[in-house]
Amino acid sequence: MAIRTAGFGHPAQRALRAMGVVVRPAPVSVFVAIAADHPTLRRLFTRSYWCDGWAGPLLRLPGAQGGERMSFGRVYSPAVLVPLALICGEPQ
Repeated sequence: MAIRTAGFGHPAQRALRAMGVVVRPAPVSVFVAIAADHPTLRRLFTRSYWCDGWAGPLLRLPGAQGGERMSFGRVYSPAVLVPLALICGEPQ
C-alpha cells in the first residue's frame, strides 16, 4: 500500500527512500527505483533467495532497467528501475 500511495512529493516518500525504495523518482516517472545495494534491503533479504543480491533478478523483470546512482536516504547506490505497474498492478 505504501508504494501505491507514495509518489513524487508524497510525505511517505522520505521513509521509503530511507529503506532503499523511491516511488516515481521524477513526477512523470512510471518506475519504482530500488537501491542495488542498501543496508535495510540487505537485512530484509538476509534469509531469502535474494540474500546474495537482488539487482540481477530485478533487472530480469519485464520493462526493468538499470538506473543512475541516486540517493536512498543516506546511502548512494545504483538504482534498478522497476515499472510501477509490476508492483502495484495496472491503474484501475
